[in-house]
Amino acid sequence: MFTLIITVLFLSLALAMDAFAVSISMGMGGTAYHKRDRYAIATTFGLFQALMFGIGFIAVGFFSQELTTFNQFIAVVLLCILGIKMIRDGFEEQENNCAHETCNYESCHEDICLRTGKKRRLSLQTLIVFGVATSIDAFAAGLSFGLIYSQDAVGLISMIFIGLITFILALAGAFFGGKLEKLIGNRANIIGGIILILLGVASLF
Repeated sequence: MFTLIITVLFLSLALAMDAFAVSISMGMGGTAYHKRDRYAIATTFGLFQALMFGIGFIAVGFFSQELTTFNQFIAVVLLCILGIKMIRDGFEEQENNCAHETCNYESCHEDICLRTGKKRRLSLQTLIVFGVATSIDAFAAGLSFGLIYSQDAVGLISMIFIGLITFILALAGAFFGGKLEKLIGNRANIIGGIILILLGVASLF
């Protein structure tokens, strides 16, 4: 039992790394200013990781290895598209139409920043796209795990570990990315986009 817990713990950490890196990028992209946005990112990533792992674990007898390989290409396409968009946004110049001399991130109620032109609110569509892109590896891991362990309790315990650890790391990543964005401004968008593209390419190897 101890060996199983250690295995699940390390698997959870490994699967959460993509979510951690992407949440940093989202924070740097300006979508994690508010505490509720950070918790929305963390909750979405945690749920998607846990659910995708569970689906893979349950459906192990119905999917082939070829499908899991195809899933990697889906992740690459999604992450690269999002990364290119972030880089493009980072190079765009925005006229400052904000009436305030200093920017107050926490109390601002504008959906789009009048100073930078960045979106200040997370959309459900954005959360779903990032959630899918970061959880495809969890689906493949669930398939592999289901081949080794057939007990439902093992799958459930693994889902809980994966979801919680992903939530914690994604929350930390969104907070850290938001702090970086405040320090380096529009360059954060460019760096965040590059991170997403590198993550996508790295998932092929």
